Amino acid sequence: MKTDLLVLGAGASGLMAALAAAGRGLSVIVLEASRNAGRKLAACGGGRANFTNKQLDAGHYLCDGGPQFCMPALSSFGNKTMPELLARWKITSEERAKGRCFLKAPARTQAIALQRDCEAHGCRFVFGHKAEKIEKSVNGFVVWANGDNFEAASLLLALGSPAAPGLGSTADGFSLAKAFGHRINPPAPALVPLLWQQEEQKKFASLAGIGFSGSIAAHEDDKGEKLVEFADDILFTHKGLSGPAILNASLYWRRNMPLKMDCLPGRNFETMLDAGEKLNKTPRSLLKEHLPQKLVDTILPEILARKRIARISRRDRKLLAICAHEIVFTPKGTAGMRAAEICRGGVATGQVNPQTFEGLLRPNLYIVGEMLDVSGQLGGYNLHWAFASGYCAGRAVTNDNKISRL
Repeated sequence: MKTDLLVLGAGASGLMAALAAAGRGLSVIVLEASRNAGRKLAACGGGRANFTNKQLDAGHYLCDGGPQFCMPALSSFGNKTMPELLARWKITSEERAKGRCFLKAPARTQAIALQRDCEAHGCRFVFGHKAEKIEKSVNGFVVWANGDNFEAASLLLALGSPAAPGLGSTADGFSLAKAFGHRINPPAPALVPLLWQQEEQKKFASLAGIGFSGSIAAHEDDKGEKLVEFADDILFTHKGLSGPAILNASLYWRRNMPLKMDCLPGRNFETMLDAGEKLNKTPRSLLKEHLPQKLVDTILPEILARKRIARISRRDRKLLAICAHEIVFTPKGTAGMRAAEICRGGVATGQVNPQTFEGLLRPNLYIVGEMLDVSGQLGGYNLHWAFASGYCAGRAVTNDNKISRL
């Protein structure tokens, strides 16, 4: 079986690469280990595919080579490109809070449309085939999978990462890239819930299932400068914290790094206490107007919570403000790859061309999507990166190195 481009992996990046290459007249075969295309794509965004963000820019990405590595792809495949494709496929979408763009139809609709468009351009899909061995050949590459062999002038790795193994994700792509000499930065779960230490577990255990709108800031150490801060929803779980603000913070969190939770971002509880004094309120009654009662009773000292504000000293008012704005904790760890939306780490970007995604160690070998050490914040950035990197690679596969006509 000979082809101009062999794509390993029928996820978002692999499908987009196949479509871009086939649209230029190249013959394309897509090998996929599972029985259908876009399995993870069909589940993302809560089943509605948060496919891009109106606030798209390189600053929303964490990359071993710096955000500049992402810029060429984001410039070539901007946040208007996918809506144009969706319109072509007659799939409607909508913009939600923080510029997040979702489908109005199930995410599976997008995966099916991508596959059908690929097939309409002549792509051939071979399901239930996992690449077992890859060798160089005179004309490019030979790939063995399930007893069959495929010869290709160009090879594109779009095998994702080990995050969310329940959706069929594995680290197989890293192994293949490593075999070609590529450096693999240690993979770690990202966009993942964080777990309490034993002390916080005891303190906050009764709050499981309670959510609120707050902020999480990551610091280098107890006195270190703030690295990032995310204001969004926070959810208490039985073992730790989740919700958009926490998932984003997890992207930057490293072991032993303290985090600071603010339950009233954008407000000043000390100033609120001063105003509440005139109304003869208590800190408890004042704070429960903004936060769930159980959370209020957990974070405020009982000896001060029910005391009339007029009787509380300035020193204790400052203490109450710290209780509301500066809950500092150091997570025990993350909920692991099984609960992670993406994987941090992967193929080092210094060995990949940021415009074409061709590896610098072997001509005509392309690496895209989540396999690369590029991780986006929550909000459509990761799915957009998959599409953008796949598109650029598919467009870059040279017409000069064709094998299907031999």
